[in-house]
Amino acid sequence: MMRAGLLFLAVFAFAVMPAMAASVGQYVPQTQPTQAERQAELLIAQGIGAARAGQAPDAPKLGSDDALVDIARLRSQAMAGGAPLSHVDAKGRFIAGDMMQAHYGPKGAFGENIGEAYDSRGFDPQGFAKQMVEGWMNSPGHRKNILSPDFTMSGIGVAVRDGHAFVTQVFYGPGASAPAKISAKPKS
Repeated sequence: MMRAGLLFLAVFAFAVMPAMAASVGQYVPQTQPTQAERQAELLIAQGIGAARAGQAPDAPKLGSDDALVDIARLRSQAMAGGAPLSHVDAKGRFIAGDMMQAHYGPKGAFGENIGEAYDSRGFDPQGFAKQMVEGWMNSPGHRKNILSPDFTMSGIGVAVRDGHAFVTQVFYGPGASAPAKISAKPKS
């Protein structure tokens, strides 16, 4: 069981944000995930799917999307490489939101859940997945993203480095076109 460190952040955005002149092809993960990282991604997706089906039965099932998986993996790899555990960059821009907009365009619902855990004994995909899903479901911001019927697609990425495991789940739904709304919790 992982106990040492655990941080969660969530952001929810209905977006009409400045479009980037990039394609999603620029957001290909730097390395392919290990078998253990892929296993954790799958277990997290299953846990999120079960929670969503049980607690938001009217919400559509989240479909997996390769572009979202690439974005999620890139975000987790960046944090594993030393980038801050944050939804926004130094200029206050929603990093994953910009990446998703580059692929899907400026309108839609965009969201992101991120988390980190440390275990000096090594990475346990099952324990990590359980910890992240339970932690997110017990956090109002993360739970809102997971249960929101505005999201129809998702991608999950896990990256592990030196006992620190990082996870990103990005969400997208094509229907919304409200102005950008970002609510990120500061690290505590």
